[in-house]
Amino acid sequence: MAQASPVTPQAIARALGGGLAPVTPVSGAAPAISRYALVGVVAGRLRAGAALISVDGQEARAVRVGTLVDDGMKLESVSGRRAILASATGASVKLTLELPQLDQ
Repeated sequence: MAQASPVTPQAIARALGGGLAPVTPVSGAAPAISRYALVGVVAGRLRAGAALISVDGQEARAVRVGTLVDDGMKLESVSGRRAILASATGASVKLTLELPQLDQ
């Protein structure tokens, strides 16, 4: 029986379309939430999962729950079409990112 290959952040990013769509850069001193753009979510069981997140207009990258998104924020949880970021420094800052609504 063939063994399944491990899931990597790069594989998740490719599955969610990472790097295929340009991201508009954020200009000036914008509020913290505007630094982050949610591109995709893979929600799993028991606090597992990952999100495809762009920071400061850079190419989106896959981030696993519990790991750093950038120096100041970590991915706390994912569910459905939402990702919650929390301060990596222990401050009580939390940001909720949501995927745009799909046109029907």
